[in-house]
Amino acid sequence: MGGIPLRGELGERARDILAGRAEPVPARDAATVVLLREDPRRGVEVYLLRRRASMAFAAGACVFPGGSVDPRDTD
Repeated sequence: MGGIPLRGELGERARDILAGRAEPVPARDAATVVLLREDPRRGVEVYLLRRRASMAFAAGACVFPGGSVDPRDTD
């Protein structure tokens, strides 16, 4: 099995879900901002954030900024 190795509680939770011992958390609506620009010298640039190393989920990962959708956004 390939992919990204998951360690600690996150890895245990993922293995439990895959084995049918735990239910995954239902998906929720979310928003993501993706900013791109073309630089004639360097090509396409992408705006990413690095998550803090102290975060419980995806610590240190490079991610697009985003968050939960506010109920007021539905209209």
